[in-house]
Amino acid sequence: PSSNRKELKLKDKIIAVNGESIVGMDIEDAVSLIRGEEATPVVLTIVREVPDETNPLNKKEQILDIHLK
Repeated sequence: PSSNRKELKLKDKIIAVNGESIVGMDIEDAVSLIRGEEATPVVLTIVREVPDETNPLNKKEQILDIHLK
């Protein structure tokens, strides 16, 4: 389904950059990690709410790695 595509979506929560947790980190430090060195790949680990297939009224969290170049 489209909710599983590995691209950022509006309500995604970034929880790590290149394997380093940014939970509780100062926003400027987190942005610096996301930007990284010029022309280097970055991996964002996100949490996304997706429909629960067993009960469409419920949501569950899914953790995905998104690779950016």
